[in-house]
Amino acid sequence: MLVELLLSLVSGAFWFVVIIAVLVTSHELGHYLVARRFGIYILQFSVGFGPAIARWRWRETECRVACIPLGGYVRMLESSQLGGLDAKEREELEGRTYDGLDPWRRIAILLGGPFANLVLAFVAYWLVLVIGATVVVPHVGKVVPDSPAAEAGLVGGEEILAIDGREIASLTDVGLALSSRLGETGSIEIAGRARGMERAWSLPIESWHTGDDDPNPFLSLGFGLDHPALISEVQEGSPADVAGLEPGDRITYINGVPASLWVDFREAVQGSPERALAITVEREGATLPLQLTPERTADGTGRVGVLARVPTRLVRQTPWAAVPDAFADTWNNTAMTVDIVRKMLTLAVSHRNISGPITIADVAGDFARAGWEHYLGLLALLSISLGIINLLPIPVLDGGQIVFCAAEIVRRRPVSARVQALGNQVGIGLVVCLMLLAFYNDITRYITG
Repeated sequence: MLVELLLSLVSGAFWFVVIIAVLVTSHELGHYLVARRFGIYILQFSVGFGPAIARWRWRETECRVACIPLGGYVRMLESSQLGGLDAKEREELEGRTYDGLDPWRRIAILLGGPFANLVLAFVAYWLVLVIGATVVVPHVGKVVPDSPAAEAGLVGGEEILAIDGREIASLTDVGLALSSRLGETGSIEIAGRARGMERAWSLPIESWHTGDDDPNPFLSLGFGLDHPALISEVQEGSPADVAGLEPGDRITYINGVPASLWVDFREAVQGSPERALAITVEREGATLPLQLTPERTADGTGRVGVLARVPTRLVRQTPWAAVPDAFADTWNNTAMTVDIVRKMLTLAVSHRNISGPITIADVAGDFARAGWEHYLGLLALLSISLGIINLLPIPVLDGGQIVFCAAEIVRRRPVSARVQALGNQVGIGLVVCLMLLAFYNDITRYITG
């Protein structure tokens, strides 16, 4: 148990460092490339903060990898640094300082980082679509009586095709679509397929999970996600084999009660050790009644010796066809991220939903183990988040520096060094508070499980 925990922690830490390194490198590369395009002399390109683990020189820039993998920076030449140079060097570099640029070009450099994050997200989504990914087809699970889902007419087993007009291909898509509605009033529109026919359901919401510390969209709507009660494998000599169950059978009734979901079948079996169950199955278009008697296991529950067939689909496109869909994924998730940030700033969504490096490391490890397509999807979402957060008008972030440049354009003179220094101090304080809050939320989640 301890060894497994340690391996899980090491794995999570490793995949966290990988994902942060990719995110930071792409962000800083965006700044770097635009600055180079304008001829700025770049002193340092750093991935990470603190003492350097490795350093090398590429062209005129010192590249370094530092020991604290929580960010990075591109250090550009400033006019104040020219004073210590000899006359020849000063003459060569006078036109290559960052602060010597007009504010519009400085804004372009500042936007280069967030733009690079969006490009990275697009590439990640495009790779998933082109290489292909096997995803679980989302189905409605058990529906709670008198819940919004039940009142809308959902009964369980329906395949989810779209939510609020957004196409749904996987379980992850369902979670993202529902999360985007947190804090809102109105209705969630679900389009799906039930018994071969396409239908639509409208689930009303009002100030949905506004301010909730730990929102659970499925619990409040009254349904979960599951898959149909389809048999994939039958163990030879098991109770299921004796009863006559075969791979491909679909369970439809248990003791005369409709039971189309795997959870229905599992609960009935586990709760009926050594007690016969009258089940009805569909097999190649025919309906068959069977008697199934679960055997008793060591822990007192029932077992019949079958495996479920989880409905999956392969999502794969040609390189050209994947371009608009990758763009749509990037656009939709960018809009969702902006909306969630807005809701957090207006307290429509609780600040306890902010996650820090501990949670990200845990999720990164889980997604890496689940498959490369899940990991790339996480990379894309985090890249979008990094780009959007950097555009917040906090002085130490790109957005705050853009505000200073915009003020310079309006006032037709630079913001004073004193005001910028004060703003940077306030910005550092805000960022530190945000990081402490994220760490606090991580630790609280870890302690409370």
